[in-house]
Amino acid sequence: MKIKRRIFSVVLILSMIIAMFPRNSFITFKTSAYEVDMNSRLIYDVLSDGIIIRSFMPPKNFNGSLTIPDTINGIQVTMIGQNAFSGMESLKSITVPYCIKGIGSGAFASCKNLKTFSVSEDTSDGKKIAVKASSESIDGIKISAFNNCTSLTSITIPNGIKSIEETAFNYCISLKKIDIQNN
Repeated sequence: MKIKRRIFSVVLILSMIIAMFPRNSFITFKTSAYEVDMNSRLIYDVLSDGIIIRSFMPPKNFNGSLTIPDTINGIQVTMIGQNAFSGMESLKSITVPYCIKGIGSGAFASCKNLKTFSVSEDTSDGKKIAVKASSESIDGIKISAFNNCTSLTSITIPNGIKSIEETAFNYCISLKKIDIQNN
């Protein structure tokens, strides 16, 4: 009889613990399949107009410097997605390709050790290009894109940028220089 009571008590306690979690908390799948580039360790989606970077899986020996390639599997990288690198305190320096058209909301929010953000003039085949206005440069930086990047000291806004939304650089307390290129 004591064994039955103990089993019942254990089952009751486990039921109560499981009931505390929402039904979907144990199931973590998405309706769209993200892809992973094992060379760059970037997680991304392929859209009709190019690749959108969703996240990054830093290796154990990550030195804090990341260069996003201009293409992955022959498809052009066009966007840094919403919250893609948010909270990644190990990120110190990032270089994005010339072909990035936008930076999503909160993309680099709370990257507290991010000091350098730059736009590359190199293509994956080693050729230099001029960062141009129009579709070949960043045309928008969304709300809170660099929010709380407390180590960011300077940023260069490339030619052709059309908008910088409110709070894009909110709480960037070390930001001393913003270089806005012609246009």
